[in-house]
Amino acid sequence: MKIKSLFVAVLLMAGVVVTPLSYAAERPQIVSFKFSPAEIDTSTLKPEVNIELVVSHPIGIANTSVSVDISNQSNLSYGTILTRVDNPIQTNLQRVTFRGTFTAPANMVPGSYTLTAKRVKNSSLAGYQYESDDILVDDFRDFPGATNSLIVRSLGKLNLNYQTFVGPIYELGTTSVFKKPELLDSINLPIWRVNEVFDPAMYFEKQVKGLELKVESSTPSTCAVSENKLKLVSVGECRFEVFTPGNADYLRQTYFKVVQILSARKTVDLALTKIAPQNASNLPKNVVLTWVSNPSGGWVFPKSITPAVCQSVGYTAKIISGGKCVLEYRTDATETHLASPSFLQDFEITKTPQTITFNPSPTLELATKSLALTAAASSGNAILFSASPSEICTVSGSILNLLNIGQCLVTATQPGTVEISPVSASATITINGELQVVRMTLSCVKGKKTVTRTGTSPKCPKGYKLKK
Repeated sequence: MKIKSLFVAVLLMAGVVVTPLSYAAERPQIVSFKFSPAEIDTSTLKPEVNIELVVSHPIGIANTSVSVDISNQSNLSYGTILTRVDNPIQTNLQRVTFRGTFTAPANMVPGSYTLTAKRVKNSSLAGYQYESDDILVDDFRDFPGATNSLIVRSLGKLNLNYQTFVGPIYELGTTSVFKKPELLDSINLPIWRVNEVFDPAMYFEKQVKGLELKVESSTPSTCAVSENKLKLVSVGECRFEVFTPGNADYLRQTYFKVVQILSARKTVDLALTKIAPQNASNLPKNVVLTWVSNPSGGWVFPKSITPAVCQSVGYTAKIISGGKCVLEYRTDATETHLASPSFLQDFEITKTPQTITFNPSPTLELATKSLALTAAASSGNAILFSASPSEICTVSGSILNLLNIGQCLVTATQPGTVEISPVSASATITINGELQVVRMTLSCVKGKKTVTRTGTSPKCPKGYKLKK
């Protein structure tokens, strides 16, 4: 261990910088790097920027000064020097502050300038020296294109040449910069044909809030702007620009395009053949349909909109019940054709008819109280009964309950099946007789006193309430 330290000391005395990998964790640490003000205007008298860098190392910092590069996107660069504030300099000081001032020249080009402090070294007292990386200011503001930069204006103008919008989304090389990539899953390519509309908001995305995305056309007879959308009005060359206008912060940014406008998309007319009526015997069964050609290419498959009657699988209709089978044909929009309206194809599936026999007695006496109903269907299937009005008569299964004198309408129904039609028959029964008088007795209380009242509709005397 002593030999290694002696060897390192000899190298240091010879002016050799030693940076062994084992000391990587001991490089100088950046505590803070900041400047103030964050924005200047060269039209003012001697605009100055105060810069401060604070670094640390457990052994100390070797630098007596640090150079700072101030550059814009066009590689226009200025510089200044930061000097240590400890005086006299203490090489073993663990936390060191450097300060300096940059005075912007009057002819400094407006824009966003990045401040980069050059590397600092730890003190050689450590027995080794290791450099930091170049030092950048951390982001401190929400200003696209200048989140950590010095903003330099001239007469209030920044003229920042920043990509204020991205797109179009359908061109290669732009999708990765979209902040809302979910647009990629739903966007349709623009169709450059007469009567179509090109909406920039569907294909471009703003990167800066507060700027309006606009569109302009230099060929209005071919493509005209209306409500900030491009309407394609005739065949020919369309020349247009999508842009954000310039303001005090940003230069105008423009996307220019020339496209050929083709004739309007065609409407779709589908030729459907008539399907003969079917019978509902031996269900389920399949009916083969005629193939329908799509004008845009390929074939159009139907969709059943009466799934309780029929279901479609390719060009086969599977019949599962009698009734009306309705099939729908439609096509989506393509580059050459508009979306079609809904074309319907229907045919009947006729159920086997059946008859019902129902002949109840036309008159009944109320005193009878009930009647067992009977009916028969030609299919032999079970019969359901119903009765009305409910204050005169009701049905429980096949028993007719007589409740009051009057006319009782009784209906016998056989609901049918997927192959057999339903059938029903009704009859009116006159219920004769006298109503039995029903008398009631109530117990009424008032304090400790109890009285009774008897009658067809008895009531408690005033001041009394019904005894529970």
